[in-house]
Amino acid sequence: MMSFFVRLHCAASAAAAASVVRRTKHLSRVVFLLGVCAAAVRLSPDRCRSSAAAESGEVGKLIAAAESGAADPLGPTNHRRRIAELAAGAPAQSAWDRAVERLLRLHAVFDYDAQGHVALIDLSADRTSAADADLDTLRAFPKLRRLRLAGAGITNAALPEILRLKELEELWLRSTQINDDGAAQLAELPRLASLNIDRAVHLTDRAAEHFQKFPSLIRLQLVDNDLSDAALEPITRLSRLVLLDLRRSPRITREGLKRVGRLANLRALRISGDAADDQIAETIAGLKKLESLTIEDAPITPAGLRRLLALPLVELNLARCFSLDDDAAAAIGQGAALRRISLRDLPIGPEGLKHLAGCRRLESLKLDGVIADDDSLVALAKLPLTTLEVRNTVLASGGVEAAARIASLETLALDDCRLTSAAIAPLAQAKKLKSLSLAENQEIGDEAVATLSAIKGLKSLQLRQTGLSREGLRRLAAALPDCAITASE
Repeated sequence: MMSFFVRLHCAASAAAAASVVRRTKHLSRVVFLLGVCAAAVRLSPDRCRSSAAAESGEVGKLIAAAESGAADPLGPTNHRRRIAELAAGAPAQSAWDRAVERLLRLHAVFDYDAQGHVALIDLSADRTSAADADLDTLRAFPKLRRLRLAGAGITNAALPEILRLKELEELWLRSTQINDDGAAQLAELPRLASLNIDRAVHLTDRAAEHFQKFPSLIRLQLVDNDLSDAALEPITRLSRLVLLDLRRSPRITREGLKRVGRLANLRALRISGDAADDQIAETIAGLKKLESLTIEDAPITPAGLRRLLALPLVELNLARCFSLDDDAAAAIGQGAALRRISLRDLPIGPEGLKHLAGCRRLESLKLDGVIADDDSLVALAKLPLTTLEVRNTVLASGGVEAAARIASLETLALDDCRLTSAAIAPLAQAKKLKSLSLAENQEIGDEAVATLSAIKGLKSLQLRQTGLSREGLRRLAAALPDCAITASE
């Protein structure tokens, strides 16, 4: 199996790609996954073999343009359109174009602002292999606001390129070699509001001393790092923090978490492990503005959860807390203020899920690895949901029909639910749906085309690992010209 079109984000958007890549009449709007190669981005081998000297010269042009104060050095008026053209095989005509080509070869993902300018460059996907030497390409985007990097090839040597991005607001670093001294240098980014350092093997408690020097930091995510209670003392002096993520930091204890209660402006907390036990409500009692709480891999029981729900939480996310059963669902159902709930890999069954109907203000419900059935979805269909995601369970037409009857529903995911073409027939009545995912339902085939074609408002349709043929996808793309369809061969 292979992919022969650029993945959605590489080509900027399905619509943009379709305007450029018209190899067939309708199938060009279908984005196929399963791999992106040089051929897929239409870069010939000759163009892939840029010499070091040539690339050095291009970098020099970008440096000169950036240092002259040019807002968009050598770049086009509309990045989205030009990147789609380059991804489809248009010849590079400038240093900016060649920087984009290099990023495409690294499988970069782009996102855009309302004017079509690049706002995000993501080099963190599994297929990327970016290293320090690749980051000179970022000089083509001096106004970049969001950057994501991953892999052992990113070290402190990459920091000079990152620090050029004076308008950067969000930085995400996963599994890099950046250490405490490198983290300290990031304080030079004047507008950095969100910092995520995930799985940094060289990060220690000492790095936390530097975070208070960041002038604009309000969101700090330190996931899967070897931090201890000692790191929390300087972190809790960050009085402006609104989000703190300390998941998968096993050396942080309940006593350490008590210090987090000093963060008077904190609105979102994410924690995991033994520290999140039945005393967690008392541990974080000082967080009077807390609205969102995530607890994973923790020993909390229904009794502890019941006390926790005395807080005015708007959002609750629970994963792999194996003491939380149907009694826990009954406690959650008493959360009158809850608007967003995510339950993943919990021993909650269909009867327990029915208790969630008590959350009268619920707008978003995500269930993954929780045993749902048609009857439980019928009970939940009375809620004012705009988002419903049910994954990794077994449903039939009754559950689908219940979901389709939710008048306010705009986003629906029913992935890996053993659905058939006949079972999803009720979705033809879901006229307000904008986003639909039916991935990993292999019994959904071409018979479903008529059903899906009737949902005229769809903007996004995920059909990865379903049974639709190329011909079925062609017909579907013709029926839904404004919908980005993602499928796999």
